[in-house]
Amino acid sequence: MSAPPTHGLDPEALVLAMDIGTSSLRTGLFDARARCIGWTRAQAGYALRLSNEGMAELDAAQLKEAAHDCLRQTLRSVRSRRLLRSRPIAAVGVSCFWHSLLGVDRGGRPITPIYTWADSRCRDDAAALRRGLSEVDIHQRTGCMLRSSYWPAKLRWLRKTQLRQFRRVALWMSPGEWWTSPEKVDSDLVHFFGV
Repeated sequence: MSAPPTHGLDPEALVLAMDIGTSSLRTGLFDARARCIGWTRAQAGYALRLSNEGMAELDAAQLKEAAHDCLRQTLRSVRSRRLLRSRPIAAVGVSCFWHSLLGVDRGGRPITPIYTWADSRCRDDAAALRRGLSEVDIHQRTGCMLRSSYWPAKLRWLRKTQLRQFRRVALWMSPGEWWTSPEKVDSDLVHFFGV
């Protein structure tokens, strides 16, 4: 029986995985055959800010701290084991909770909380969009339905309720895009990998 494929990676290469979830962040290393190296896993939890009005926000600084803690733990486990020390980390993969929104300034720094997929304060704006647009056409064109979990309703609500902050935002993005943006990688991750 032949060995499982390594998909073009050096068989000694490692892949660092980061899973950014709604209540915790996890990191770990995998080998070139996608097998988890269990003792490299790390997890840090955090709490959403919730309200009866439908708020479900996360502080970007809290997410950054959780990511740094997990990366430190995972990479410390690499340095502590002779078996892994000489093996290169050839790739980094990030998965992130879906449909969440973050506003950043021109330097890529967060200036809003992370409005998670669960934040439903924009439900009236989602209903207004459904009344004014063909949800079927929008869904066929974009894959999104006009619901409070998606960006169009959130952006409409934010412009209506927080106009000053809305105007200060240079770019709206997902937390995953923010975490893997060139500015973030340059400033926060380089020291972890020694690049």
